[in-house]
Order: sequence, then structure tokens, then C-alpha cells
Amino acid sequence: MDAFVHELFVKMRTERGFQAQVVSIDHIPSLQQEMERRHRENLFDKDFYQERLGWINFGIPRGLPEARSLIVVAVPRPQTQAIFTWKGQRRPLILPPTYTAYSETRRQVEDLLAEHLSMEGYRLATTALPLKLLAVQSGLGQYGRNNICYVSGMGSLLQLVAVYSDLPCKKDTWQEASMMKACEKCQLCGKACPTGAISSDRFLLHASDVLCITTRKRVTFRFPTG
Repeated sequence: MDAFVHELFVKMRTERGFQAQVVSIDHIPSLQQEMERRHRENLFDKDFYQERLGWINFGIPRGLPEARSLIVVAVPRPQTQAIFTWKGQRRPLILPPTYTAYSETRRQVEDLLAEHLSMEGYRLATTALPLKLLAVQSGLGQYGRNNICYVSGMGSLLQLVAVYSDLPCKKDTWQEASMMKACEKCQLCGKACPTGAISSDRFLLHASDVLCITTRKRVTFRFPTG
């Protein structure tokens, strides 16, 4: 990592709490192959793959054909509490970090990177890549057994953003996707999952409408009455 990139990442971490990593664009084919393997081996539910992963595009953006690297950023994001009024009583509902202001946060990160990269004559372009897999293989984060991406110092309270750039990658940190050591022998997530979407027979979630609550087309909220 050259001095400019190091200084930029330190500045982002110090001033905003962001963490970032840069890897070569040469790894995009391996990302694509891994996603295709999972699809081929039926590790993705068909409807889930079409509806939730159909937006992925592994092609180099036309607006930046000279792209040389991928910059992956983890942004600390708090949970959001929504308050519903039910039969005259206020009921709180906790929403995950990425359920609010997702696009706004992505644009803010892209604008920040664009501003600093332009000072050195570099450009960027938006990606449409599998962000968790990219973050884990870049060395920025690790998978939990629940398939959530964890980043040191943030846990899972974060949002991932990735961009293409013509910035050269002088020190590549690419690695095999890994699960946190703390999760290797732990089954707490699987035991706590109310639908059995987290199972011991495979690493990936059973992310179908039937099992995974967050992918259901319709979610019925049941508030406690006591």
C-alpha cells in the first residue's frame, strides 16, 4: 500500500471510524466463479437468487475501462429503532443497520473517496458485486456462522461499500473466505434461529422465503401482549 492510500485509510478511520482495504481487480473472476459454484450446487434458493442476487454484475464499468483495483469500505452503522403504535400502546422494533439510509450512506462514501482520489488524479466507479464475499476475501472482514460479515472493532453493526478505481494495487491482501475462529465450534446462532435457516450441514444460510425471515416477501409483525 503506497503512502497516499495509507494516509487516506488512516484519515477515514480516525475521522469517521471507517475501515478500508484495496485489492486488485484481477480477483473479480474468482468472485464470479465462487458465486456461480454456489448457484450450480443449489446452495442458493432459486427465487432468492433471481430476486436478491440478480443485480450482481462482474463486468468492468464502461465509464472506467482502465479500472485496476477494488476499494472496499466498512462504515459503522447503528441499529435503528422504529416505534409502532398498536392498540394505543407504543411498540419498539429494532431494524438492522442497513435497513435505513442504505443508498445515502453508499453515496456519501463514494463522494468521499472520489474527492480524495481526484487529488492524485484517480477516478472511481460504482460496483454491483457481492459485498460480503468481497469484504471477507479482501481481508477486511470475516464470516460468522450466521453468514453475517464481521469487521474488527465494529462487529456486525456496519454497511459495506465497494468501488472500482484506476488506483494501482501495490500490496494485495486477497485471501480465501474464512469463518471466525470463535464460530468454528459454536452453535448458538443455529440454536437461536427460530426457523432453522442456520444449520450445521452447510455454511451458507438456507435463504429461502420459507426459512429466512428477512427474505420473506411479506413479514407479519407479532407484538407481545404482556
